[in-house]
Amino acid sequence: RVGALDLPRGARMRLSATSATLAAPLARYDLLSVPAGARGLFFMSTLAVASGNQNFMEGCVRMFSPPEQPWPGLLLSTGMEDYYDSAFYFDGGPFHAPVSGVTHLDVRAAEFSGYRFHEMDPIVFSDGVRVEWRNGDATDPATGLKCTLEAGGDVVGAPTASNISSYAWYYTW
Repeated sequence: RVGALDLPRGARMRLSATSATLAAPLARYDLLSVPAGARGLFFMSTLAVASGNQNFMEGCVRMFSPPEQPWPGLLLSTGMEDYYDSAFYFDGGPFHAPVSGVTHLDVRAAEFSGYRFHEMDPIVFSDGVRVEWRNGDATDPATGLKCTLEAGGDVVGAPTASNISSYAWYYTW
């Protein structure tokens, strides 16, 4: 059982891990990628980032199901700190909540690590899934809105290359 959902009898937990990936500014990074045809549930993710400044936190999190679904997919958060249930570059510091938290935050070194469970907001997929985070983001000059453009726009701040590691736990059946 995950939250209020009973998992099918044959459900199996799996792990997707990526370590020490260097992402260019505005590059997209898959937190989870499960091929089309698979059914399951995205259970939990962790993310660790070391960058030249904190502007990596502007990056939006999106879900695509099936994984090849065209832009814009489903917007899960309008900034990385929103996805981890915080705001304003985690100005409240490290925290631990029932389904999310910040396990490491060094503002001067531009380092972050955190976790997010999807128990209270289950993400179920029936034809594969891809959950993507962007290393920084941009606003649409016509509207001033962030996370609306696939490419172009006005870059928020000056994101730098970031060293990224992540784990994603998911069930398939």
